[in-house]
Amino acid sequence: MQKYVIALTVLLSIIAESALFPFLSIKGVVPNLTLILVISYALYEEEGNAGLIGLLAGLTKDIVVGRIIGVSAISFMLTGYFVAHYNRKIFAEHVTTPLILVMLATLFHESIYLLFVFLLGYQVDLLYAIHQVWMIQFLYQLIMTVPVYAFVRKLLQCHGMKKQY
Repeated sequence: MQKYVIALTVLLSIIAESALFPFLSIKGVVPNLTLILVISYALYEEEGNAGLIGLLAGLTKDIVVGRIIGVSAISFMLTGYFVAHYNRKIFAEHVTTPLILVMLATLFHESIYLLFVFLLGYQVDLLYAIHQVWMIQFLYQLIMTVPVYAFVRKLLQCHGMKKQY
């Protein structure tokens, strides 16, 4: 059951990002809800599962809304894996933990994206990306992280979704 719930929430986040969030965009930037979900699930999963969740979520997002197939898949997979790798060493219940992780993961994801765009031969204005895109993205991520993380935490505490450690 847990696999289906995770898949459904990821799919709904991608639909929201592509259908609803464009109405909330600032300078073309929308919240990366799927990345927040990957991190939230990774705080409660093992490395392999979290990496797989990140890979499948990123690949689905790349196919549905991405311009470059594979960028989100790679960065979400690595993010999920590394967050899960350290999830027993960090205090996942504290609200600052997902906030810090989402900020670091957003920086990682956006850096990977810019690197791929640059390597594919597109012109990259790094100052514009940092001052305009990343700052707006960070603000969106901060606003969205707490409610999304709280939702995932409650969801995982439901009967049938509890993880056995």
